[in-house]
Amino acid sequence: MMAPPARRHSIFKELKAMVVRIKLTLAQEEYSALLKLASSNLRSPEEQLRFVLIQQLKRASLLPEKGAEKAASKVLERPLQPKNHKEEYE
Repeated sequence: MMAPPARRHSIFKELKAMVVRIKLTLAQEEYSALLKLASSNLRSPEEQLRFVLIQQLKRASLLPEKGAEKAASKVLERPLQPKNHKEEYE
């Protein structure tokens, strides 16, 4: 049974302010592929998965462009930079 339209709208308003964690089960070959992709893009596997998810939501027109830019700004603009330990000690 679906909530009336007004109720559904208020639920979505509440979700906008939430941070949601999702537990995901991957097969070994899927996880290995994710690690390779994340490594090649200098991201953690979690950030790479978020990047891929945001890109797919944008392609499916399920994430508004303005919201997508705000939500993904960290992930899209700045991949992890490898630390140069040599500089730290000089």
